[in-house]
Amino acid sequence: MSETSKRIGLSLALIILCSSLLLWSDRHNRHSESEVTPSVSKEIPIALLQLNTNPITDEMRAGIYDALGAKGFKEGSNIKITYYNPEGDLPTANLMAQKITSGDYKVAISITTLMLQTLANANRSSHVTHVFGAVTSPIIAGVGVKAIDSLDKPPYLTGVGTPQPVKEIFRVAKQLNPNLKTVGVVWNPAEVNSEFCTKQAREVSAELGLTLLEAPIEQAKDIREAAQSLVTRGVQAFWTGGDATVNSNVHALIEVSTSAKIPVISNITGHAKQGGLFDYGSDYHEVGEQVGRIAADILGGKDPSTIAITNYTPEKVILNEQVRKTLKESWTFTDDLYKKAITIIDENGKVNSTNTIETNPQSKGPSIIIDPDKHYKVGLAYFAPEPGIDSVLTGLKAQLKLLGLEEGKNLSFKSMHAQGEIAQISTIGQVLDSSDIDAILTLTTPVLQGVGMMAKHKPVVFTYVTDPIAAGAGKSFTEHLPTLTGIGSFPPIEDMLTVTQKVIPTIHKIGTLYNPSEVNSVKVATVMRDLCKQKGFVFIEAPINTTADAVQAAQSLAAQNVEAILSVSDNTMYQALDAISNVATKSHIPVILDQPEFIDHEALMVVGVDYKESGTSAAEPLAQILTGADPGSIPFKNVSKKVILLNAKVAKNLNIVFPDEVRALAK
Repeated sequence: MSETSKRIGLSLALIILCSSLLLWSDRHNRHSESEVTPSVSKEIPIALLQLNTNPITDEMRAGIYDALGAKGFKEGSNIKITYYNPEGDLPTANLMAQKITSGDYKVAISITTLMLQTLANANRSSHVTHVFGAVTSPIIAGVGVKAIDSLDKPPYLTGVGTPQPVKEIFRVAKQLNPNLKTVGVVWNPAEVNSEFCTKQAREVSAELGLTLLEAPIEQAKDIREAAQSLVTRGVQAFWTGGDATVNSNVHALIEVSTSAKIPVISNITGHAKQGGLFDYGSDYHEVGEQVGRIAADILGGKDPSTIAITNYTPEKVILNEQVRKTLKESWTFTDDLYKKAITIIDENGKVNSTNTIETNPQSKGPSIIIDPDKHYKVGLAYFAPEPGIDSVLTGLKAQLKLLGLEEGKNLSFKSMHAQGEIAQISTIGQVLDSSDIDAILTLTTPVLQGVGMMAKHKPVVFTYVTDPIAAGAGKSFTEHLPTLTGIGSFPPIEDMLTVTQKVIPTIHKIGTLYNPSEVNSVKVATVMRDLCKQKGFVFIEAPINTTADAVQAAQSLAAQNVEAILSVSDNTMYQALDAISNVATKSHIPVILDQPEFIDHEALMVVGVDYKESGTSAAEPLAQILTGADPGSIPFKNVSKKVILLNAKVAKNLNIVFPDEVRALAK
């Protein structure tokens, strides 16, 4: 019998088997009422369609179950999940999709791009509520999704995209092996997700001066031969992105790479545990949790048409030291990569989480051991009283309490602020640095510079800072001044401009005010300037040196007919916000901010950072330093949890209507 005949026979056998199983599972519905008395079930029926059995899709499914349970939807209690898995056979998957869309299920969940496409195709007329995940690009999947962060999609369809960090992994690979010149990829052109990733690989290879050698395949059985052909062509490493055919059979690729003593680098986390060198991708358990949360919201009554499709890419890095030692070329993991890794396989093949791995001691955070007989004292320095400071301190103190440090019991703060005047900051620093406190906590960039970076006797933790590197606190998040550490929170400038354009589609001219002596706002203004140029906006900047300059600067923007005033994280501007808003209101100009705490100051909306989260994140390094840790050994972190808030009252006064897709994104 020919190979083709064997394949056809196998597919027919699977189709017959699946049909029989489906008919058997539906046998009760085919009996007459006289034979069976139907029972009413309180369990909500859910269908889950998974491409095949492998660590990633299994991880994803577990995350979905966990999130549903956390939201109060438990299997066997109030929901019943029917699990479908065609083990990669598409004819069987099509039959399963037809069953799922027959009307028996309240919600259908799909895992992987292929299953999104299969289920969406079967669902064209049924319109069963469909939630998807583990999809590289929902747009290119061809299921009616027109844009990310948008409601331009089928109303019954929602979910999350998880684009592979293709360009990032190539840049990291070049860092680990500066002599890298040729990378090979085995991929299936029939998979749109794989084509999407391969195009990105071509772009970044050209950017880095690398040669990308490609070996297209049609079936899993072709992987080994294709990989061997690339070895003979001289590739120094294999890369795999979002290709389901290869990822489900990656052992074949790894066997070839092991024999050739060249590494496999993967955007799919888990391959390093099978013999790859390192994985740089997404945590699919977390992705599954996000999908599960969306499904739970729908089960709770939320309309899927109001849930925008977003990208969700929680980073996950796995390193394999055992493989690294066997390679014929030198590959060296960087300190930054060690710190990002959640799992490291040591030279003996032992799998370690990074809080116990001995080969990477820096990845282990300093321990926090509270002395029951000690009262800890913190010097708190900030620019001026304002709501953002309050949010930071709320998050900080709540988390410190969880760590065993509670204000009024074993912790106290000595608070000082500069009354909004930069000239007063250095005096605060001198007072705190010579006092009896144990550590200094600085809030805002000017105070980091004038107090934190100048302290000679006290260790420092900073937060409520836009960009600590731009402020001069270090060369990188790991190589920084030895006396301090902390949390940066860069605002989502591109998102701010994108949402602004959605709310005001005709906008062309944008204005801002900022103090040129604040490096934080200079950095944000630079980013905004470049983005405005890319989007074709005119960007008008009005410098202010003190709060007294704000009214005149705002009036100058109004005179130049700006169509919106956007903030750039400037402390001086926020201190004068009421005066600026007054000018803007009289001129019918919307004010758009990047700090949630100021939404009620006549702002149209906020697209910014949740600074309570920034305060929460600063608690651990502060507790570590208070209990004896060296701040120089604690890397900086960037914590930027995006928040979108809308002000309906201001919108009404400006005759602006928020589009549904923006309302769906708002908190």
